Amino acid sequence: MNPIFRRVRLGRRVSILCGSLLPLVLSAAAAQAGTSSVTSDGNFARSPLTFTLDSRVGYDDNTLDDPDRVELVLPNRRVRLNTRGPQGSVFFNEQLSLAFSGGSSRYSLTLGATAGASFYVDRPGRDYDPNFGLNVRFAYKLTPRATFEASTFNVYQAEPDFGVVNGQTRRNGDYYYSANRFALTYRWTPLFSTVSAYEPNFYIYRQEPYSTFQDRIEQYLSQQFRFLVLPSLTVVGEYRFSYISYFSTNTDSYSHFVLGGLDYSASPRLKLSLRAGAEFRTFTDSSTTQGVAPVVVQNLDGTFSTVNQVVFTQGRNHESSPYAEATAAYDLSRRSNLALTLRYGIEQGDSTQPDGTRDTFRLGFTYNQAITPRISGYLAFFYQHSNYLNGDTVDAFGRVFSNDYNENVYDVSVGLRYAINRHFSAEVGYSHTTVDSDYRALQGAGFIEGLRDYDRNRAFAGLRVSF
Repeated sequence: MNPIFRRVRLGRRVSILCGSLLPLVLSAAAAQAGTSSVTSDGNFARSPLTFTLDSRVGYDDNTLDDPDRVELVLPNRRVRLNTRGPQGSVFFNEQLSLAFSGGSSRYSLTLGATAGASFYVDRPGRDYDPNFGLNVRFAYKLTPRATFEASTFNVYQAEPDFGVVNGQTRRNGDYYYSANRFALTYRWTPLFSTVSAYEPNFYIYRQEPYSTFQDRIEQYLSQQFRFLVLPSLTVVGEYRFSYISYFSTNTDSYSHFVLGGLDYSASPRLKLSLRAGAEFRTFTDSSTTQGVAPVVVQNLDGTFSTVNQVVFTQGRNHESSPYAEATAAYDLSRRSNLALTLRYGIEQGDSTQPDGTRDTFRLGFTYNQAITPRISGYLAFFYQHSNYLNGDTVDAFGRVFSNDYNENVYDVSVGLRYAINRHFSAEVGYSHTTVDSDYRALQGAGFIEGLRDYDRNRAFAGLRVSF
């Protein structure tokens, strides 16, 4: 199973997934750091090896993804707990990128690497965020019938990336994410072929308590059976097995996927892919587990602050859910294209609740347009709805309450680029993110709300040098 559901961020970390789902995917982290870019550098030829230096300046009105208002809701009144709202700041972003593409009649190799950082003029705590990435894809034709493919996608950053399945929706400190795939395709007959794949994916967080409760490896084995029904239509049957292993907590699980679908090329300009079926998940330890939940306490001076309290969550044995993923890519003309991605299924939670999962629907849409030979632009929209299933919790006082809640994520980005000449281009961009959650934490005779909500706006302008 390919766990990446990624939007097309033009000019930045664009990758093609080679598994059962073949979407163009977009990295949301570029917009979060103010590093979005567009697809075209104008009508200038490109060499197989390119170096790019991006220098940008912008403004971020919520540098730490802080909620605007956190309230303690009591039977007869509401008490605001956060007196300081979101913190805005001017930021500078510098990034160096390398891209290579080459090959022969038997193999192909593409490589992309980035190194950079965003520096904030007025942000509490650390005033910079690192941003490193490495993306490699290699394909080799072993025989006329057999092809081997290997790919790896790696990032080290602080910004949430809404395109990563099982990823976070807010800042939880620096983290390392690695998605890897090894696949063997074999064409048994002109009409029948198989694809066998192994995909290990790593989630490593630097900051506690997220490191304790989120560090893990997710391993996927998949077997596709592909039947060419028409020159433009391939019917697919697929089985997947996954094992999710946490490094510090005993909240492992394994899943069986039974899927069917199709790959359809309506024309050279329009391609569709669909998989649908069910996932059956089993948790290896269904006993009560220990976690951390936010609790508000009153300080001696009468103010309020949020602290983490140890809680105990009752475990589960099994979980099942429908599963679906789809993609559509359409070249409207030589100067424009759009891509659509959809996904629904069980995902790992992004909080410190042990044994937590979420049923998540994802929608991604991108539109790229070359307006003139020198001017290009893009529009991207991303939506995520999650139903968090965290079970019932017993706190230190013996009270039992449900941790289940719903959450919606909206992210939109627009941008323009002007190619000055072969090596220089100028760009502007804007992005907006809203996270709307009905998460509530039990507190005395009332509850706290607003802890997971936030809005964020980023705007930037910059220059790019390519050689």
